[in-house]
Parts: sequence; C-alpha cells; structure tokens
Amino acid sequence: MSSCANCYDCASNHPHRRLGGTLGDDASPQELRAALADVKSQISRYKDLLAALEEDEENLETRLSDVVYPVSKLPFEVTSSIFIECLPDDEHVTPTASTAPLLLTHVCRQWRDIALSTGALWCSLRIDPNTVTPNLLETWFSRAKERPLSLTLNGAYWSELDYVSANRARFKCLNLQLAHTFGGLHYSENDTLSMVRHLASYRANEDEIWECLENGPPLREFRLLSEDFVYVSLDYHSAKSTLTHLEISARISVAMFFNILRGFPALSHIQCSPLVPPSMFTVNESDDIAQTFPNLLSVSLPSAGDTAALRLLTLPNLTSLKLGPYCIPLDLVNFLIRSACHITHLWLSLAGCDEREDRGQTARLLSCFPFVRSVEITGVEDPTIFMSCLLPPHNHLRGLTELVLNYEVDANDSNGENYGDNWIALLNRMSQEGSLTLTKAHSNFITVYGDTKSLWYPGALAQAVAMRLIEEEGLDLVLSSRCGNDVEIWPEEDEQSDSDSESSGSGSEQL
Repeated sequence: MSSCANCYDCASNHPHRRLGGTLGDDASPQELRAALADVKSQISRYKDLLAALEEDEENLETRLSDVVYPVSKLPFEVTSSIFIECLPDDEHVTPTASTAPLLLTHVCRQWRDIALSTGALWCSLRIDPNTVTPNLLETWFSRAKERPLSLTLNGAYWSELDYVSANRARFKCLNLQLAHTFGGLHYSENDTLSMVRHLASYRANEDEIWECLENGPPLREFRLLSEDFVYVSLDYHSAKSTLTHLEISARISVAMFFNILRGFPALSHIQCSPLVPPSMFTVNESDDIAQTFPNLLSVSLPSAGDTAALRLLTLPNLTSLKLGPYCIPLDLVNFLIRSACHITHLWLSLAGCDEREDRGQTARLLSCFPFVRSVEITGVEDPTIFMSCLLPPHNHLRGLTELVLNYEVDANDSNGENYGDNWIALLNRMSQEGSLTLTKAHSNFITVYGDTKSLWYPGALAQAVAMRLIEEEGLDLVLSSRCGNDVEIWPEEDEQSDSDSESSGSGSEQL
C-alpha cells in the first residue's frame, strides 16, 4: 500500500493536500472557513495518532526495562573475570573504543559499572602517537585502584614520564619503544628510567647498545629493530641475568649469535638472523661441536638460510620454533634428534620447497614435529598438496589444534580451482572421519594482482558446510584474501553474528 509522500499516512482514502495553500486569492470567506475547519480537523486527528504512538512507545520501553537478560544474571566476579580475558595476551592495552576495556564500557550501563570497578582492566596501558589525550594516564590508572601499573610508551613522551615519576611506587614496569636513538637516556637506581623493563629502538649505535646493556636498568626484553647490520660485540665478562627476550631485526654474525647466548644465560626467547658463512665451524675452536643452551624455550630464525645455525645448537627445552624459507631438512632433522625437544608451536615457511617436483617434501618436513599443537605455514605454492598432508596416511600432526595457512597462487596456474572450497571440503572430510582435532583453521590468500575472488571465496554449498563446522564443531574457521591494503573475509561479520546468535540461544538474541 502506497503512503502519502508528505505525511506518510498509509490510508488509501487520504488525498493529502495543502488546504490553505491551494486556495486562490479570490477565495470567499466561506471557502476559507471551510479550509480552516478541515485543517483543524486534520491537526486533531494527528494529535490523537501521535498521542497513541507515544503511549505505545512508553509501554514498549517499560516492558523492555523489565526484561532480565541471561548475561545480566551472572555474578559480578564471573563477568569481571570474563572481561579480563578480553585483554590482549601481550598486556599492551590501547585506549581505543574498538578494543577492551573501553569497548566494554559502551555496551550497557551494567557492563560499564562492572568494567570501571575491575581494577585489572586498567593497570596496563600502551600509548601511541594517535592515542595521547590530556590527563589520559591519570584517568586510566585511577581505575586500577591499588594494583601495580605497567606503561608502554611508543615514542618519546617525556611529559608522561613526569606522571610515572610522581607515582613511582605504583609502577612495576615501564616499557619504551623509541623511533630514535636512546643515547640521551641516563640511568640511576632512583631514576624513573630505572623501571624500564622492555626497551625497543629503531636506531641505535654500538656505544648506545653497550651502555644500555652494561650499565642500564635490569631489562627483561630488548628489541633492536634497525635493518642495518649489527657489528656490536655482546661478549660480556659479567653475565646479564635479567634479560629473557631479545629480538634483533638485522643480520648478525654467527660469532655475535653465540656471544649473545653465552652472555645472557637467562635468555629464553630469541629472534635474530645469524649470517652463517660457509666456513662457520672455524668461528672458534669450540664451535665445531653443537653447544647446549637449556634455558631457550623459543627461537625465531626468520630469514632465508637461517636454519644452518641449527647445526651448532642443542636446545633440549625448546617448545616454539620459527623457521624462514629454504629450510634444510637434514639440518632440521639432526637438530631435533640431537636436542630431543618437543616443539608445540611452529611457524614454518615452505618457500623454496618444490612441492610439484617432490610431493613428499612437505610431508617429510611436517613429520619432524609430531607434538606440535599450533602451526602457521607461509610460502605455500600449492595449497592442494599441503592439504593432502593433513589426511591419512601422511598426517603426522594428529594433535594439531590451531592452523594458519598463508598461500599465494598464480591465477593463470590455478586450473580453475577454488581453494576455499577445497579447504572446507578437507575440513569436512576430517570431521566425518573423526580426525578433526582443529579448533582454529584460518586460510589467508595473499596476492599482488587484481580480483581473484573466484580462487578463494567459498561457493554456496561450501558455505553451508562451513557454517555447520562452525556451529556444530565449534571451529574457528576464517578465509581471507589480501591484495595491497584491500582485505576481504569470509564469513562476513553479519553472517558470523547470525551464527553466534543461533548457537547461543535466546539470551544472545536479546543481548
């Protein structure tokens, strides 16, 4: 039924007209009185309609205010604990409305009250150039109550250090990420900067690194993010017992790599790219035998050829390993046998593996990690070949729970395949055979050329199968495509929200 374009009255017998405006200048007094009476009648009619609508509005609002949402029945302590789990794992909380804890304060009044009363949500903060506002520190940390505080400054914000200095007793940790050198930082036991535990810099020279590590505060994490080759020697006479995390983005010599491991005996996590020369066993006389470093739990060797450094290491307690492209399988196998370690978290690049020439090479690499629980694979050239490695008899990752697959396929060499459909079909087959141990399965299609949606976006049938896996198996299933800054994701947010509402019942629908 059509409605009036002016007042939206849907009555079929409503010939709306501007009664006063349609009368000519020569209208008689009788016509004017009749038109005025008609206008007053219309006004009265719509006042009655408006009053009825306002009464309905008030009744509906009253009924809604009486609704008790299931989530609102949770005890304060339970809701508070759930809120704390929403914080990022690295404790770098940013003051943005799209992430916890600020996001939680914008849902409803009850959640806002709970969030503001939960001190653990407000005891950590990371400040970036686009998140600095007046009185931010004072407002944020006032909600932390008496909890110890942690602050990360991503840049030189010396005015914020004044607040830290004035509240020194409350801070347990101060982290600095500097876009410049840190040569101007001087430390003393009573200085505010003595509380720095994490330090990152994009530019530093040899003297500054030496001064910081030799005479600086007791750092736990040190990150050198410069791309320049690092020449500084870290062969200290006195061992540094506090540093547990070290990241060096630039290439370093193999001699420096071992000096680091010797000079920091408490080191448990290291990321670097040792430049291993062909004559690496001549670094010094003791380096021709693999050396044992029992404290190392996580090693990241992200650059091509870094796995050659594994020939010199024995790491019996290693649990997390990141390997760059052109991995040498023999070096890897010998290292794992020698170390007898259980890798549970693996990041592996298959770049350099000619999967089409040797279809078993990928399977042999994965078979080296029977205890792995979480895997991220990049550099996959043929997703179909990799997917076959997850099925019997080749599947050696039977305890795998989290898998992230990053691949790039030439559109001209895809044979018309839709890898999103193939990925979902594989997961469905594993589900039907009872071999699906995954709780997370993300597939990312990375490309540098135009629209390739036909290569990864699932068809209607595959989407229906995937939604069943999401709803019935509880699988965190995501497919995505990235081309430059453009990102597409399936399932789209509204589809995922509908699925979540259906699976969680009327409570989520009301919420």
